[in-house]
Amino acid sequence: MPHTHAAHRGAGLVGLAALLLAACTAPPAGERGPLVTAQRVLAIDFGGSAHEHRSLAWQRLRATVPAEAARAASLPAPSDLLAAEGQRTTRARSTAASTLALATRRPQRVPQALRTDPAHWATDLVDALAALPALLRLEQRAMGEATDRRHRTDPTDERPEASLASRLVRRLGL
Repeated sequence: MPHTHAAHRGAGLVGLAALLLAACTAPPAGERGPLVTAQRVLAIDFGGSAHEHRSLAWQRLRATVPAEAARAASLPAPSDLLAAEGQRTTRARSTAASTLALATRRPQRVPQALRTDPAHWATDLVDALAALPALLRLEQRAMGEATDRRHRTDPTDERPEASLASRLVRRLGL
């Protein structure tokens, strides 16, 4: 017996839903109440303007189907794609094998005639280090001072040149 009661209740709910959907086409303008509110809410999805939007969307979809079908027909077959992928995999394997062969190959020894003597190399390094101050012009002062002899206008002025410490004290204001 409870089984038929549930069937009647389900049929009643379906009937109520059908009535509400039918009433959604034109929601009442000035009325209030739960049924009117339900009609307004359902009119958003099932009303005349919603139906119009859906029909326009279906028309646009129908217009694009032939173009999409032609595009889909021009796509390569899955068997062709699999064959191309197999070829790419084979090429990748051969490239990896040749790269591995190059990486594991021992470098060729430098001929004795081209090898440098460590003593000669050390001499060249010492000479380069000795020439470094001249290359960097470290023997010249980076910033001349007004108290330097070369900037003095009186060649008989015998005052000593300013030391590095005195220049730093003057520049830092200590």
